[in-house]
Amino acid sequence: MMSRLETDDRDSVAAEIRNSGRRRGRMPQAPLRRRLGGPEGYDLSLNTERMTVDQCAEEIIQLARQPEFCETDESRKGARDLALQANVRAALRADSQTRSLSSRWTPTTRKCVCAASSRRVRESNSAARVVMAVRA
Repeated sequence: MMSRLETDDRDSVAAEIRNSGRRRGRMPQAPLRRRLGGPEGYDLSLNTERMTVDQCAEEIIQLARQPEFCETDESRKGARDLALQANVRAALRADSQTRSLSSRWTPTTRKCVCAASSRRVRESNSAARVVMAVRA
């Protein structure tokens, strides 16, 4: 969290913990198909009814210093791939000609496959145009 916020300020980390719970409550739940805020969606759950925000911030800081939570070349590549996938899907959804297409992402080859019928060449061409415009 500290590196994400680019700070060593414990107060900033504590404020982010408090604010993230408020933001999560405003997110739509249906697409996630699970209860928002449920512990199964996280690597770490801290109960602020049993711990102070400062204690939670300290736990996060200590865990972030552990080797298994350090960035690696593989984790950075995975994050880039996820960002590219999200950008491609967002671009397809934002374009009126490709909004209805379904897409499937193959992370090992970094390929995006869009489903369009062979009779809808215009959709296929539009999908190619949109995907090619996305920057990695």
